[in-house]
Amino acid sequence: MVVSYSDLNISNPSGAETLLSRIRYAADSVCGGTPDLRNLNAWENYRTCDKQAMDQAIAAVNSPLVAQLYGVPGLNTDEALSRVADNN
Repeated sequence: MVVSYSDLNISNPSGAETLLSRIRYAADSVCGGTPDLRNLNAWENYRTCDKQAMDQAIAAVNSPLVAQLYGVPGLNTDEALSRVADNN
């Protein structure tokens, strides 16, 4: 699935968060949507698919800010920007 982000500035927090949301939506769609939690086999297959789709998309974007936001769940954009700046 193609996720367009030509309309976003992914070097700023708002654009990076928007792109990450789009990628999450696309990964969920590609992987068939979240299954019923009572179906453990389907849930494990979904989680594997979702992680692989997200990892590949984040790598393809090649944005330090998007990667930081994705790589650390719950990381806010100020913390992500600080980490990106520290790594440069």
